Amino acid sequence: MRWSWSSRVWWMSVVLATVVVAPGCGDDDVMDVGDAGRADAGRADAGRDASTPVDAQVEDDAQVDDDAQVDDDAQVMEDGGMADGCVPLECDVDACGTVDDGCGGTVECGGCEAPDTCVENVCSCTPVTQEVACGTRECGTAPNGCGGPDYTCGSCESGESCNTTTGACECVPVTQEIACGTRECGTASNGCGGEHTCGTCGSGETCNTTTGACDCVPVTQEVACGTRECGTASNGCGGSYTCGSCESGETCNETTGVCGCVPVTQEVACGTRECGTASNGCGGSYTCGACESGESCNTTTGVCECVPVTQEVACAGRTCGTASNGCGTDYTCGTCPTGESCSATFQCALPTVGWCKLQWPPTATYVEGGSVTVYGHVYVEGLTSRTSGTDVDPRVLAAVGYGPADTQPSTTGWAWTSASANTGWDGGTSNNDEYQGSLAAPAGTWDYAYRFSTDGGATWVYCDRDDAGSTDGYELDEAGELTVTASVAAPTITSVSHAALAHGARITITGTALGTATDVSIDGVMQMIESTSDTSLVIRVVDATAVGTGGALTVTTPTGSDSETVTVVHLVINELDSDTTSSPEVNEFVEITTGLPSAIDLTGYYLVLVNGSTDTTYGPSFALGTTDSAGYLLAGNGALAPDITFANEFLQNGADAVAIVQSAGLVAAGTAAASLPLLIDAVAYDTADPDDSGLLTPLLGTAPRAVQINESENTTPAADAIQRCGGARLDGRSFPVIAAPTPRAANSCAFTQAELQTRFETQCASCHGSNGGFAVGTDFTAATIGVASTQLPAMSRITAGDHLQSYLWHKLNGTHVTVGGSGVRMPSGGAAWNATDLYRLAHYIDSL
Repeated sequence: MRWSWSSRVWWMSVVLATVVVAPGCGDDDVMDVGDAGRADAGRADAGRDASTPVDAQVEDDAQVDDDAQVDDDAQVMEDGGMADGCVPLECDVDACGTVDDGCGGTVECGGCEAPDTCVENVCSCTPVTQEVACGTRECGTAPNGCGGPDYTCGSCESGESCNTTTGACECVPVTQEIACGTRECGTASNGCGGEHTCGTCGSGETCNTTTGACDCVPVTQEVACGTRECGTASNGCGGSYTCGSCESGETCNETTGVCGCVPVTQEVACGTRECGTASNGCGGSYTCGACESGESCNTTTGVCECVPVTQEVACAGRTCGTASNGCGTDYTCGTCPTGESCSATFQCALPTVGWCKLQWPPTATYVEGGSVTVYGHVYVEGLTSRTSGTDVDPRVLAAVGYGPADTQPSTTGWAWTSASANTGWDGGTSNNDEYQGSLAAPAGTWDYAYRFSTDGGATWVYCDRDDAGSTDGYELDEAGELTVTASVAAPTITSVSHAALAHGARITITGTALGTATDVSIDGVMQMIESTSDTSLVIRVVDATAVGTGGALTVTTPTGSDSETVTVVHLVINELDSDTTSSPEVNEFVEITTGLPSAIDLTGYYLVLVNGSTDTTYGPSFALGTTDSAGYLLAGNGALAPDITFANEFLQNGADAVAIVQSAGLVAAGTAAASLPLLIDAVAYDTADPDDSGLLTPLLGTAPRAVQINESENTTPAADAIQRCGGARLDGRSFPVIAAPTPRAANSCAFTQAELQTRFETQCASCHGSNGGFAVGTDFTAATIGVASTQLPAMSRITAGDHLQSYLWHKLNGTHVTVGGSGVRMPSGGAAWNATDLYRLAHYIDSL
């Protein structure tokens, strides 16, 4: 609780009056503020109860408090004063301001803590009035400023609520649900000056702002009827409009709204017609029926009539007899020559075979894979007797066949081969004709015979070898006897001419029983056979053959096969540097690769250099040895520690060429390019020189392969080398990159991500920094790979694996407009990327 001022003074008086400090403790005497200046200020009442008035007299039996301590030598005055004079007062805890210390001086008691103020040297709080506390507030409460009860500042009317922060009465809006009620559209007041949206109407409806209901909006008659000239049309809201009426004789088509003619019925239109069509009277027609097969409709009468087929149609396929015209009359289709008769199939047929015989040889023996010519004789009345030679008639069919021993030739186990008339035979009599056919059977023992037919093969007459031939039937013991012995042994391979089989190389295989080879393959890929003999085979290695060691070269003959393990290489020129930065030039080189990362023996292959001035070889040719473990073989100046060394400045700058050939020995200097041994690979090159057809044609053929490579393409031939990035041999298009030399290392076929990052930061950041079309940043790929381009959203800036579907490549290549893009070629204002850079970018994208 808070004390009044009189209470505070009393309390201070009591406290000061009851405090006596023992002199032995070194404390000053303390005077009661209430006794200051009084005549009895020095009374000896130090031991009185604190509730005793200051001027009260102590009873004779008053006892001093047990705990009061008095020094032995202290002198107590009779009236209670201390022997050493006045003791100054100290500040009470609630005192403030400047206070008289009771000894003629003052003491500073400090200020008050808010909200108290100093009033007559005592801290106390004075509350503000209700008017001041509430101020402009019209509701709620306000504090009195001294921690006492708050004042009530007013109350709000019904429908309002008090804003306890501002003390203002505010309107309370109703909710949307209450405001809108059953309204389905428009707005409704929230009761406080605002509105709620109660919904929207569907297509074709409008909101009735009075009722809040969605009402259908009918279309106008003009819109509803449109082009209709009759009938009715809906107004879209359940009603309809009349769009017009038709003239007499017309009727309204309710579907189309068009006035038209009224057709007669099909029954009326057709009448007695049984076929054809009839008018409906309004420009249309009805189908009145169809005629049966073989009949035709008389379009005038509407009657079905029989239509005779022509003689050509009726007699088709017949050479004799008659044929009906389909309407009760027959045609005569022809008559047969003398000696022939008309068969049941209306064909003029020869008489049947009267006699036939297996003429020669009665027995035959040969080695499997061979054959024997067998002759047969036949007699047909009226045909074979016309001349003493063979009277050829294609209607006589002949065949020679073989089958299991002691079986009838009419069984299914026999195989037959057509025989032909022997036009060179003259038997001296006019009875019989002779036929000949080739008989080839697998190893084994067989019967063989002849057969003849004159009815197209419908029936056959079989012939054995006795003189009676077929007249006494086919007798098993009179069959021809055939013995086919097994062929020679299976092939064997004893050697292969080269340790490495280069694509395009001519390879000789030696061995036995090779003459009947049917195919030569390497790991299942068929090779080109150029020549064969019993002891050797010459093949050309096709480029489709897989590169690798341990491949199986297989020779196959009818009697078996044999295999040999071989190594296949893709032997090509990989890199060439003819113009270098040093003087004299000491870093010229030609790099050769095999496609295998291992040491490969290239004995039998040679490197030759061709001078474009004469189109002949210059200097010696160089025999290729063994590649290093990475598959490279380097020919060059000594400074490069090459496998093949030639003098400094020996490699000419162009237009010239280098080639790899397959040869039996060194190629002489001065050999014409067109006379070189078998070419394995070649490259024609220059340093900004015209194309030399004398090099291109003999080495690379014609376009598009005949491409001469310019080492000066980037205008820095001394700093660049020609590099292979394509796989094809003998194709100038395989060298698309002109870049810094990389002897005994991989070529610069594709940009690395780091190289491209540097390139874009250098050339593109000015336009494509963090605020450009795409952010170059520290990783340009994040804003390009799979990200749609701005100018052509259908195409990504970079489409992984396909540079032709990458807009960035087209922008740098200058083909962006042709694919549907826009703008200028990049880099804008800078030098266009050269062919090498574009290829390397394409290779990078395609490898993603």
